[in-house]
Amino acid sequence: MTITEQLSKFNLNHQEDNTGKIFIAFKANNGEFKLLKEDLGLENVSVYVGDDIVIEGTTNEKISISKIANPISLKFISEDGWDIEIPNGAISEVNGLKKFKAICQDITAKQGVFKKNEILKQYQLVEDLKFKGLCKFKTNSLKGLELIPENYYPFPFSTGFFVLFDKYESIQNKWKNCSKNLSDLLSFYSSNFINLRVSFIIGNNYKEFTAKPLRLENEKGMSNFREFSLSAFLDSSFDNFVDKKDKLNLVYAISYYIGMKQGFYIEFKYLNGSVLFETLKHAYASKFKGYKKKKYDFLKLGSKEIYDFKELVYEMFSEFDININKVQNWIDNTENCIYSLKKKENYSNNDLKLMNEICSSHNIQWKESFILSITDYRNEIIHSGKFETGTTNLFKHYGYLEKSVELLLIKIMNINCEYWDSRSGWINTKKLLSYMK
Repeated sequence: MTITEQLSKFNLNHQEDNTGKIFIAFKANNGEFKLLKEDLGLENVSVYVGDDIVIEGTTNEKISISKIANPISLKFISEDGWDIEIPNGAISEVNGLKKFKAICQDITAKQGVFKKNEILKQYQLVEDLKFKGLCKFKTNSLKGLELIPENYYPFPFSTGFFVLFDKYESIQNKWKNCSKNLSDLLSFYSSNFINLRVSFIIGNNYKEFTAKPLRLENEKGMSNFREFSLSAFLDSSFDNFVDKKDKLNLVYAISYYIGMKQGFYIEFKYLNGSVLFETLKHAYASKFKGYKKKKYDFLKLGSKEIYDFKELVYEMFSEFDININKVQNWIDNTENCIYSLKKKENYSNNDLKLMNEICSSHNIQWKESFILSITDYRNEIIHSGKFETGTTNLFKHYGYLEKSVELLLIKIMNINCEYWDSRSGWINTKKLLSYMK
């Protein structure tokens, strides 16, 4: 039985709009509508859950224009028996001061009851993630969890479900925290923000549906990790990510990494990359090593001497057993393609020209050209909005920047899986990093 067939037990109301889009719909004749803690009453309410969560309805009392910008909350029992709670929404449209339309941040729908020690089943929807085959995990933190590839038609970007069996309390605590960590790691894996926003929980006499709006970017980053290596990626990285995420600000680092990978303009990519670089450097010195600060600078251990930018960068990479000079040499010796782009037949002549331009020179010294240029390029963007320098060195230095932080993040999280490198093709990350020592 497919997951879609199992979810049919929820008996959710599906509704199609005039464009062919399918929504999960909840409707009621009355309910509670709170604006600034004041209950205005609710009539003829409809909630549509798809990419967004949209409410349409009528209040019993007029909505004050002066209060319209404030958050709203709703509670009601749907016509088909769902207990609906929407704790946070914003009015987007008012017609006649009573009819309204609102956009919501989350929705919870419950039906029935569960026993205290009952084992329930949770299906956590995964969207916009490319992977192949059933994924099972060996690490203790993920034992019992499976990732099953399947599309669920009300959510067109869905690609699979995380499935687990556990008690309700554990699902709400342990697995909710686990889900957030998985979302961050999968975002790094795919170079795009991954949504784990829809959940179904089912028991003998209990059903629960929760959802948030979809986060989907117009520009897509290109992942360097192999699609069938997701199990190995998560098994090797999960515990290391959890252990180091606060010490090295990894959640922020991954967000800047995705911004760098998704960026269409080189200025946007470089700015995100340089902020990512600074984020890791600052977290390494302040949290990971606990160095004391003097204004904006860090003091060397047991000394009043200040680290300069270059020294701290070299130390950070050395801490994780990466020789950044070897990373540069590796990129310089890669012929005919930039490391972050896989060979595809449909590349344009401009793409190939750019790749050759990036990799053509072999004589840039990392110390002088890469590390010292990071702040120069970043400041140039901030103050002028664009690069005034020539593109040859710019693209080359961006290549050094992206590759170095990507390998550093791989090393920090101890990722062990298949990875695309233009010089080697598909290669195990451990083997690739062994060349960078």
